[in-house]
Amino acid sequence: MMQQGTKGFTLLELLLVIGILVILAGAGVAYYRNSVKGIEADETGKVIVGDLRDARSRALYGQDRMNWGLRFVNSSTPSTYYYQMFETPTIFSDASTTVVATTYLPGVINFKIPGSGTSTDIIFGKIVGTIATETDQKINQASRRGQLLLELIVSIGVIVTVLAVVGQIIVASLQANKGSGERNDAAGFSQEIFEAVRGASTENWTNLYNLAHGTGTTYYPQLVSGKWTINTTGTQSITAAGATYTRSFYAQHACRDTTSSTKPITGITDQNGSSTTACATSGGTPDPSTEKVTATVLSPTGNTLANFDYITRWRNQVCAQTGWTSTSSGVGSCPSSAYGSSSNITTGGSLQLCSGGC
Repeated sequence: MMQQGTKGFTLLELLLVIGILVILAGAGVAYYRNSVKGIEADETGKVIVGDLRDARSRALYGQDRMNWGLRFVNSSTPSTYYYQMFETPTIFSDASTTVVATTYLPGVINFKIPGSGTSTDIIFGKIVGTIATETDQKINQASRRGQLLLELIVSIGVIVTVLAVVGQIIVASLQANKGSGERNDAAGFSQEIFEAVRGASTENWTNLYNLAHGTGTTYYPQLVSGKWTINTTGTQSITAAGATYTRSFYAQHACRDTTSSTKPITGITDQNGSSTTACATSGGTPDPSTEKVTATVLSPTGNTLANFDYITRWRNQVCAQTGWTSTSSGVGSCPSSAYGSSSNITTGGSLQLCSGGC
């Protein structure tokens, strides 16, 4: 008599299959997480390189007649690793050093160099743009203890719904790539605002100075006849890769400490940066040749990127004087028929200088 064949799987076979699935699922989850961290590290490195180039460009242009650089701070706390862009006459510890921007690293990224609890500076010399102080800079993926046990538990739970997990991994990967792309696009739109403002203010400083100042009035740049204009009020919607971003900027008058030889920036003027005569809050004196510009970009997912920079009138324009018919103070337009004040002189279309009487 023939034996009836056994149906189904033995316990040993089931355990073997489950063990293989656990190994495969654990390896897959670990590989995915490491890939996401790798992408974050690469993107962070690109942003730092871009900021280094920006600091070197400012030093080459002699902006504010200062050295420019980045300070990298390793605070040993993953959520507070950051670096700062600054201008300084000598080194970061100088009393006249001004920090113009601070950037925090993503939570899964930290600095390997400098060491824990320390900082290091990369400073570019003004005009020449060479590195006055340099060091190696390494970005490290943040370690996560106890992750192996967590991955094992997650993997065992995922085995029951392998297909669902595959779908979740694909969706998470697409979201990570989308988020990274949105941050890059937003940074590019923000940088374009500063380039437009610099271009328009270099052509004519009053293009920036005469804007309504303070956070209550926003503007956005536009290309008109091949050059940037910055006097359009409101916000601008930009579509990139099928996603819509909203950007704008606002301007504020700046104050400087005129008692210091380097005249460092102390902040914005009174009335939220709209005053042209008072710096009671920030201290110092209003500087009609320095403006604080804050650019804001809203991404499709609702995240906001806000950066600010100080724009300086470092290139002067020769202005023709067509008459002497009115008094004026502050920044004027060209050509001009205004003067500051007069004494014992009859003003009008022209001035006449006489010796011994006219």
